[in-house]
Amino acid sequence: MDVLMDVGERYGVAIVEDAAHAAGCEWGGKKIGNVGDIACFSLQGVNPGGKPVAGGEGGILCTNNREFYERALAFSQLHRPGVTREFTNPVYRGLDAEVLGFKLRPHPLAIAVALVSLKTLPYRMERAIENREKLFNGLKNIPGFEPVHSYPKARWHGLYGGWQIMIHPEELGGLSPEKIKAALQAEGVPVRGHGWASGHPGEHLRTIFTKGFDLWGRGRGPLDPLHEFMGFTAFQAL
Repeated sequence: MDVLMDVGERYGVAIVEDAAHAAGCEWGGKKIGNVGDIACFSLQGVNPGGKPVAGGEGGILCTNNREFYERALAFSQLHRPGVTREFTNPVYRGLDAEVLGFKLRPHPLAIAVALVSLKTLPYRMERAIENREKLFNGLKNIPGFEPVHSYPKARWHGLYGGWQIMIHPEELGGLSPEKIKAALQAEGVPVRGHGWASGHPGEHLRTIFTKGFDLWGRGRGPLDPLHEFMGFTAFQAL
């Protein structure tokens, strides 16, 4: 994050954090949501298996930048009570209560559920971190298994995605990850597939990156293959 923020400040680029799973996490003593220019949190699912702060569905956008805040209001807050009174930018003050016509707010019931989830977040974080440290300390002297490392400035909550362990087959007689996983599962250890997720090819191999997707017709889509995107064909088609 330090490097990204430095790039953003030097070139005037806003840094948007995908903080979907990061409610409660910290970087350099700051809660996520206060580090980048904008942070986006997800409220999907229910506890304990959903997002750290969960309300069924919905999301939250956080920013300390007044201009970005007003842009978000204008874009997404159709008929929000008092929305026009919040505008200080003359460009937006001419809008009425329909602003730009989109209503992207979560349902109030989802927010109410999420508020209850938020109250329990500190307790759940502390227990998850405590249990993870017990597991990692028990594994650190076992050949072939290496717990993942956190950046010194990062405080992770341990509530999403499991506790990742790196395997070194060369220290285990060349055993494959599949055999190691099967052996652990046979002993009752709740482990899942290796890699990002079982069956996941990797972000750079997703169809939207490798082939693009003609979402709006006439060759227009949010993402084109790299060679086309770098050639700006997607923008020319618009």
